[in-house]
Amino acid sequence: MRYSLLLGALAAAAVAPTATTGTPTRITETSARLNGSVNPKGQDTSYSFDYGTTTAYGSNTGPVAAGNGTKTVHAQADIGGLTAGTTYHFRIVATNASGTTAGADRSFTTHAGALQYGLRASATTLVYGTPLVLNGTLKGTNSAGRQVVLQGRPSPYTAAWTTVAGPVTTSASGAYGFRVAAMTASMQLRVAPSDGLANPSRELLVAVAPRISTRLSTSRPRRGQVVVFSGTVRPARDGSQFGIQRRAGSRWVTVAGGVLRRGTPGLSAYSKRVRIRRSGEYRVFVRIVGGDLVSAAGRVKRVRVR
Repeated sequence: MRYSLLLGALAAAAVAPTATTGTPTRITETSARLNGSVNPKGQDTSYSFDYGTTTAYGSNTGPVAAGNGTKTVHAQADIGGLTAGTTYHFRIVATNASGTTAGADRSFTTHAGALQYGLRASATTLVYGTPLVLNGTLKGTNSAGRQVVLQGRPSPYTAAWTTVAGPVTTSASGAYGFRVAAMTASMQLRVAPSDGLANPSRELLVAVAPRISTRLSTSRPRRGQVVVFSGTVRPARDGSQFGIQRRAGSRWVTVAGGVLRRGTPGLSAYSKRVRIRRSGEYRVFVRIVGGDLVSAAGRVKRVRVR
């Protein structure tokens, strides 16, 4: 009789655990620590955390043992894979043989991701006067609908940055693009927010080479005949050295040369007589020292000896 009364008293005393949702800690762009407390009420108890971007949650940390004591114990779980700048809801849920108890809903917002500007060019070396197309994507929180500009500074890359193109507005995916109608000098380029409130992209160097035209007095000389190589260089670089080069395997060998002279406004000119003894590929190479252009070669010309 006494044993039955004791069992009845114990059954009456058995209750569901208590569960209290706590304050989240260690919040980053993609992770957080969820906290709470549980009182097992003398029975084997486990707890877990529900979490998600709404009060429907949708994700769970899985059960963790809280013991079978009668005192409140601390509960925690680390979660990851979150989205930066996003509000998440969570609650603690405790379960024992007598029932399940859910704590109150609480929320937190992950840290906003730092904006990162990417930049790529249609080419990194262009002929003088050629248009340049650049594209990129802004990555980070709230990257859509932002105003960005293309900034540049010419060689020797010590001047202040100035706006070269834009502003343009980033797309829903953060994409943007610029077009420079004509590149006339080697430049460092970067993308920056139009309001100047965030860090710009890394610098991209786009080199500009002179535009070299080449004419031959003949491309079918007799062996030992003189061929005149002549043409122009834009923009003018009077006094710069030029060389007539012949391909020798994987190398180019200079067979004659001189210096550019003044031509029509905006142009330098050259002319060189070369005695041709063998067929081959030839080109004119212009050496630029310093300044806002880089050394370059004109188009390859094929000479066939008769």
